[in-house]
Amino acid sequence: MEINATTIYNHEVYREFFRFNIFKGKKLLLDTILSLGIIISLVVFFMTKQFYPLVVFVVISFIINVFYFAMPKLTFKSAVRFMGIKNVFVFGNDEFKISTFGMKKNGTSIIKYSNLFKVYETPTFFFIYITKGQGFALMKKDVTDGKPEQITKAIKKYIPQGRYMD
Repeated sequence: MEINATTIYNHEVYREFFRFNIFKGKKLLLDTILSLGIIISLVVFFMTKQFYPLVVFVVISFIINVFYFAMPKLTFKSAVRFMGIKNVFVFGNDEFKISTFGMKKNGTSIIKYSNLFKVYETPTFFFIYITKGQGFALMKKDVTDGKPEQITKAIKKYIPQGRYMD
């Protein structure tokens, strides 16, 4: 089995990877908590006529949404060294090879699935972490010579339980 994929880091890939690194897929839970906090604050406000709880939750909500929407764009401008980097993945039976090409960032590594720190799968991406702080984003639409489901099956076969999150 050999499945190929090539992802070029552009604004879209960087934005999704940045957001995922911050929230690790928990954005929906965070939104729910913030919404409930604002509703509770409104109830407290109407019952006690105190602005404090409402202001606190609105400020917290604003800060989190700035991180979610604005920070990827701001950090994208300072992360030009990552833009245009091309990661070529070749997935095999028990390992994958990743070749990186870009501005002074050329190299190839072969990594066994069993050595991966964690793999997260979303509807559009694989986020493959070699260590807690080093990972790769792979867009599912970039998979050629195979299907994303084959990658999922191969990795799940070898990665320790609890390290594959879908």
